[in-house]
Amino acid sequence: MKSIILYDFELQNLQKNGHGQIRRVCKVQPPNDNYKLGRETSGKYEDKMFWYDDDFCCSEHFTCPFGAAGEEIWCKETWGIWQRGDSTPGGLPYDPTYIYQATDDNPDIPESAIVEPFCWKSPVTMPREASRLTIVPERIWVERVQDISEKDIDAEGIEWTYWGDNRGYFTGKPVFTKTWDSRAKPGYNWANNPMVFVAEVRAK
Repeated sequence: MKSIILYDFELQNLQKNGHGQIRRVCKVQPPNDNYKLGRETSGKYEDKMFWYDDDFCCSEHFTCPFGAAGEEIWCKETWGIWQRGDSTPGGLPYDPTYIYQATDDNPDIPESAIVEPFCWKSPVTMPREASRLTIVPERIWVERVQDISEKDIDAEGIEWTYWGDNRGYFTGKPVFTKTWDSRAKPGYNWANNPMVFVAEVRAK
């Protein structure tokens, strides 16, 4: 089963609503918008993606982070372990308790507990047993990141904000743009308008 790292707002959105959208940049970008997306169906590169044009000029292969529609994906997030330093009445160590930055940013630990030193751990290090969410992509497609609609921004879990002239209007675009750029690698920011994978997912 594939895994994917979720940002806090994505995880909160999926836990609250049970469904949503997730965007991830295509690690290989098409030379221009005339290129189409293909998937290898057999051989050494089975299930790998590639870009091709009408002359069948092809890009290098790359992977879709969402796999294929219908395939389950377990989710990683920033996590930690509270481990009491004392022991149970039976003399055995207490079982460690997993906690999660997205929902437990200020964990309430009993004052009576003797707690070992704590720090948040990278999502990369999360073991499968600590994961609390599995998602299923129902539809996957590609588009430019700037093609996102206000409805899509809602589905991403981005809160709308007041923006515009003195009449004002509500839009999530400025917040989404800032959120995207805060985590984009060089060359993949909003202004560069990279091609992205989009997945409509449901929480299992």
